[in-house]
Amino acid sequence: MIKINDLWKLKKIEKISNSDSNDSVIIHHSNDIEKMIFNNKHYLEENSFATTHQQVNVYSKPEKKYEVRCESSAIDIQIKE
Repeated sequence: MIKINDLWKLKKIEKISNSDSNDSVIIHHSNDIEKMIFNNKHYLEENSFATTHQQVNVYSKPEKKYEVRCESSAIDIQIKE
């Protein structure tokens, strides 16, 4: 079971989404959400590296904070702490 309260970024998105709500739908652009959470509307683009999936998972120090490797039937995500 995932402890949602431990996922502070998701809780922050939930708070942002509900802050203006009067039982109506609110649409936020992804850049606006990145700006609200990370104080940078291009945070994920600037801190991510994407490439094709490798047949054998050999991980070294990632180039960026988020490294995504994907193909049609697999996806690997490595997050540098």
